[in-house]
Amino acid sequence: MPSDAGPYEIKPVKEAIKQILNLQNKDIALSSIIRQMKAIPAEIADTESRIKKICDSLEKSKTELAEMEKSRAQMRAERRAIEAKSEKYKSQLTGMKRKEDYDAIEAEIAKMHAVSGEMEERELELLFEIDAKREKISKDETDTEIAIVKLKGEIDSARASLSDLDIALASAQELYNTAQKNVESEIWLEAYLTLKRNKKPLPLVVKLDKGQCCGCFLKVSGETADNVANSDSPIYCEHCGKILYIDTRPSG
Repeated sequence: MPSDAGPYEIKPVKEAIKQILNLQNKDIALSSIIRQMKAIPAEIADTESRIKKICDSLEKSKTELAEMEKSRAQMRAERRAIEAKSEKYKSQLTGMKRKEDYDAIEAEIAKMHAVSGEMEERELELLFEIDAKREKISKDETDTEIAIVKLKGEIDSARASLSDLDIALASAQELYNTAQKNVESEIWLEAYLTLKRNKKPLPLVVKLDKGQCCGCFLKVSGETADNVANSDSPIYCEHCGKILYIDTRPSG
């Protein structure tokens, strides 16, 4: 564009930038809604995973309690079997004629009493552990119920937000489509849409401030800066590839 271009040539460029920036604002709003909608299912899945983890932990504790009770029952059965055997041996003592036989059975009875006593102690210790486990499970059940209600509330809230965002999405999409139709310059619109198709992150149109690109915050060349000031076509940052513009609004 000639350096002596008058206001009639500059005005269309300013209007094109204004329209592109309006499109970009609508694009950012639309992208924000889409990003939130994509995040919500993952948040719900994470919350459901936390619920499962809490429930699994409680079920694990209940399984451990069942195993402890099973062990106690088995220990009690074994102890009673030993005690029954000891009683049987005792009944045989009266019929012993030889002293050595009597002493041998009596020693065996003493041995069985010792084993039975040790087993009873272990059984009692296990009983205390079972009682403590039951108490903890009872508390955990209450805590789990409260936690699940809270987490399910978070899921319900997230699903409600998703429903609201679905409505907002339709509105934002309509505003974006209208803004795109309102861009009169095909060159500027195509430049914007090309960057969008190439998956370049928003914003795609950034201000050039004192020779610095506000997209990557690097200094552009003097030639690029001059082109941004004087060209009626989109000029790109040589570092990040985004479209540059100069804000001509009064600073005050």
